[in-house]
Amino acid sequence: MEVKNLCFSYGKEKVIDDISFRVKRGKITTIIGANGCGKSTLFNVMTKNLKPQKGSVYLEGTDISKISLKNFARSVAIVHQYNNAPYDTTVETLVGYGRLAYSRFGIADKEEDEKYISYALEATELTDLRLCHIEELSGGQRQRVWLAMALAQNTDILFLDEPTTYLDIKYQIEILRLIKMLNKKHNMTIVMVLHDIN
Repeated sequence: MEVKNLCFSYGKEKVIDDISFRVKRGKITTIIGANGCGKSTLFNVMTKNLKPQKGSVYLEGTDISKISLKNFARSVAIVHQYNNAPYDTTVETLVGYGRLAYSRFGIADKEEDEKYISYALEATELTDLRLCHIEELSGGQRQRVWLAMALAQNTDILFLDEPTTYLDIKYQIEILRLIKMLNKKHNMTIVMVLHDIN
């Protein structure tokens, strides 16, 4: 993924001013800085949630503005900072939503879906909790469910916006170790936003 001459403003306030960089495949890239410095804005531009006023973001040489959301979701998985799901939703059901990008006219390949759902649950150590409801889980477990949903998309690139927010230090370390494992074991390219410089 490559960012070229990116600019973004909210009204007259310039938040991103002519930024260019390349994300190395198979590496973890962290966008880090204090609150309000434009990290989440950059994240949202790179994940098609905001359109830049100038410049472009390229995925495999194609401007992402020319890639449909469905095709983008087959290449890039995204876990946002704030996530909500009905509390009576089971872990397995929520993880299964990661397969929506692959359904055609509402019809899914059940065998393929089951394979990737099982892989995602195993990778995030949630297999034993697959039938639990979201409301029964700790903060760290819930964050792993959102990661598992992203993994079920079976993409090479994973974007994470503040994955350790609102977690105590034990769960922060657990999530960061999981991210490192996904990168090393599954060769995922990971881009994440963090504000905690420590």
